[in-house]
Amino acid sequence: RQGDAGSALPRGPPAAVWRAGDSPEVGWTVMANHGGGYAYRLAPADAPLTENTFRKLPLAFDGPSALRWDGDRATDMRFDSAARGWQVSTGTVPAGSSWRKNPIPSGLWEREGPTFRPVCDESAACVRGYSTGGAAQGECRCSGWSNGGPLLPNVE
Repeated sequence: RQGDAGSALPRGPPAAVWRAGDSPEVGWTVMANHGGGYAYRLAPADAPLTENTFRKLPLAFDGPSALRWDGDRATDMRFDSAARGWQVSTGTVPAGSSWRKNPIPSGLWEREGPTFRPVCDESAACVRGYSTGGAAQGECRCSGWSNGGPLLPNVE
């Protein structure tokens, strides 16, 4: 049920089985873009779900990043976060773990412009739209702005 703590649900059959050395596709979605970045970490099923527990098992990134819209693989836009300087493993917690920058610029483009260069160039229709407040749904793909509101792709 909505609101139930996932950690308190009865144990069921595994939805996925990952083995050491596997490289599964994972993703997340931007709902309120305030910038920042992300990392992936695991916790043993029988351990307390605390920050300290998750810090013990950080996962390394493997492969390129991608933006994907509406879960459709045909919309994948792949890019190399490390080559752009958007992946670091120094200054991270725990030491040596990896962190990637959120690739969707935050901020109000209409008023402030992008906070950094997006992974692709927007169409002329998007640029006109975010300048005048009239972008049509789906016109903006890389900038963090679409249809007068934030663009919400999945980040893979």
